[in-house]
Parts: sequence; C-alpha cells; structure tokens
Amino acid sequence: MSMTYTITFQNDHGNDGHYAVFLDPPKVAGPFITPEVFTNAWISTFVRDGGRYDIRTTDETFAWCGEAPERPSVGVTVRGGVSQPAPLGYEKYGKTTPGSTFEMIVDRGVPDLMPIPSSARVAAYKIDTGNSLPDLNDRHLFGLGKIDGNGLVTPVASALATNNTSICLTPSMKFYISQSNAEAGEIVDFSSVLKEAGVIDFSSGPGAGKHGAAIIHRDNGTFDVTYHDDY
Repeated sequence: MSMTYTITFQNDHGNDGHYAVFLDPPKVAGPFITPEVFTNAWISTFVRDGGRYDIRTTDETFAWCGEAPERPSVGVTVRGGVSQPAPLGYEKYGKTTPGSTFEMIVDRGVPDLMPIPSSARVAAYKIDTGNSLPDLNDRHLFGLGKIDGNGLVTPVASALATNNTSICLTPSMKFYISQSNAEAGEIVDFSSVLKEAGVIDFSSGPGAGKHGAAIIHRDNGTFDVTYHDDY
C-alpha cells in the first residue's frame, strides 16, 4: 500500500511568481556504464503573492520511457511516453523480494516497456535493454516517472538508453521547489536548481517518517520548511 504525502507551498516572497517542483535524481547503477541523468521539471505552477499551492503525492514509483523531440539537453521538454508501476525491491523478516524489472524495446521507432521477471536490488527497480535501439541513439530515453497534479505520469528523471544494458534506479522522496519558468517535462540544470531551491526531504533528516510539509518562500528569498506527522 502506498503512503500519501502532502506539501503545502506558501508564496510570501512579496511578488507573484512562477514556481517549479523537481525530484531528487534517482541513483543509477549498471554493470558496465552509468548514464548521465537529466532532471525534468515535475510540476509547474503560478502562485500569486500571499497565495498557496498544495501538492498531494505518494511514494508510488513508475518506470518510464519516451522520446525527446531533439537531443536531450537543458531547455528541451519531454512529454508523453510510456510508464509502468514499478514496486521497489525490499527486505522483510530476512527475506529479500527483488524490485520490478522491465525490458525497454523500440518497435518501429516507438519505445515501450515490457515487464520481465523481477531482479532489481533492494529499494530499486531495473530497466534492461536488448538490441532494438538505434546504434547512435540520441532521442530514446528511460527513467523515473511520477504522477502529476493532473493524474498523468510525467518524467522527472531521464537518460539516453543504450543497447544491451541493465540499469538499476533507486529513487527517494526528496523534492525541490524554486522560482522557475520551466514547464513540466523540461530538462533543467540541476546544479543551478540546488543553489536557490527549497528542499523537502521525507527520506532522511527531520522529514523522515513524516507525511506532511509546509514550505514558505520568504521576502528575503529563503525557504522555510516545517514537517508534520499528517494533514
């Protein structure tokens, strides 16, 4: 059963503003290569000065694949794609249950995910590729998807796929909010996001074990975050 989390954002910055929400990039690991991971904006919204915006989400994870309109880089927006619910591997009572695993295929130029026997490590899911990708792939992506405010799965982290690879992805419940004109699905410079964003972390620190957070954008540009057991 998935856990529900609530983030309440308050704009007390003194001006109306456009804001974007991002997820911490998943840790990726493979036996041969570690691909570059792009960060895609999850939610984009306008919040008036003095206004608030509420986000309800869960810890449900989705494996995702799709196609970029051009070679992925900062400023490129990735929309649509295919997703599959991806339960993570876990250990309980000394027994390990492997995380869900999918094969990414490209059929007539269209990427897809096919469930195969689970073999991912604890806290991860896995995406394998065969040999159906173009040899010089610069469009087909795989990664992590999250349900947005419209009930659609949108990519929040993506990477170019390579033939004959096996990549484990380990996500976390860590979010970032910043003033940004990025639209949902747009690739951003994550290092720049980190410098100016407010951080909500339900996976470690004061937020571990909590299910609610309030974040306020102050008039000095800082973000104040408090955690609650529930809302």
